[in-house]
Amino acid sequence: MFNPAATHTLAGLAGCRYEEGMGTPTHSISPPPSLRHVWRQDWPCYASLLAYIAFSAALVIGTGREFEPARYSVEYLTTLSTLLLVWLMMVACLRAIKRNPAHPLYEIPAAARSLLTPQLLVGLASLVIVPVFMNSFLAVKKMMPLWQGYVWDVRLADIDQWLHGGHDPWNLLIPWLSSKPVVFIIQICYESVWFLAASFSPVILAVSDMPGHIKRCFFYTYVLSWVVLGNVLAVLYMSAGPAFYGVFTSDTTRFAAIRPFLEQHNYGYQSAADLQRLLLAARAHGNDIGVGDISAFPSMHLSMAVLIVLLLIALSRRWLWPGVFFILVIQIGSVLLGWHYAIDGYVSIIGTILIWQGVSWAQKLSARRAAP
Repeated sequence: MFNPAATHTLAGLAGCRYEEGMGTPTHSISPPPSLRHVWRQDWPCYASLLAYIAFSAALVIGTGREFEPARYSVEYLTTLSTLLLVWLMMVACLRAIKRNPAHPLYEIPAAARSLLTPQLLVGLASLVIVPVFMNSFLAVKKMMPLWQGYVWDVRLADIDQWLHGGHDPWNLLIPWLSSKPVVFIIQICYESVWFLAASFSPVILAVSDMPGHIKRCFFYTYVLSWVVLGNVLAVLYMSAGPAFYGVFTSDTTRFAAIRPFLEQHNYGYQSAADLQRLLLAARAHGNDIGVGDISAFPSMHLSMAVLIVLLLIALSRRWLWPGVFFILVIQIGSVLLGWHYAIDGYVSIIGTILIWQGVSWAQKLSARRAAP
């Protein structure tokens, strides 16, 4: 695992520098690296994203479909740009407070100018590439049901039941987590908090001065997780999930209680009940309303949650237990909200850790071979 001393990179945007031999970051203004140096360090991260975009384009066009990488990317780009602007404003304020605690407002213009570094300029490319990458993933996801039908739901549900002592995990959670406030909080964490974390983390990494090996480990794992877990395994074990069990199997009773339960806990915008109706409507309209097709196994919610936690642990082991709690909430949410069988999350957790470790090992091996 990477050296926890890399915690200095979290403070990089706030004007702190880690000094060798010291245990904590200290306030310091270091000359920024050149634009060429930043690009040479970061281009493999963007190359991995662009490689998948090219692969998706070839796959979609090769099947006679139209590839439109920017069709649904504008809204995503707007969201990421807004988040980045808010983030930079917060960082500028923190820098101003550090420089002049008594009169921070006087320091805000200088603090804002200090953010205009080569790292930020290169990192802005992520605002375009990440939305196109996700749009490319959705384009491939829409095609997956054409390659194999939803034939794994019964087997995955039975494996789930066997793993949990003869009970479906959803039925085990309901007695403990059925109150409206609890379900509301879980839905917010599963939908909104997860979306912000999973969407914004690549951008934050791109504009930060984090060491290149950590960036590359994150981005390589990010791309491989979407490809290996989100595409390959998803096609091989095509399933719809408990909320759609009655739609894609002949058994309309096993998980019949999920949809009414979610309707009772429908708090409005982007609730699980509304999103599941949207996915069914997308299928009825030929998947042409800006969402991917239905796919449960494995859970990319868990995969991205684990990846973010692995990154934070690589920076500081203090994130271990908060990270475990975050993963637990997402795992519970994936089952309680009817999106996934529990095994979908278990496989994603193990798979993402293995990919991260494999990428880390490959980087260390490459560094040893390149050493004189």
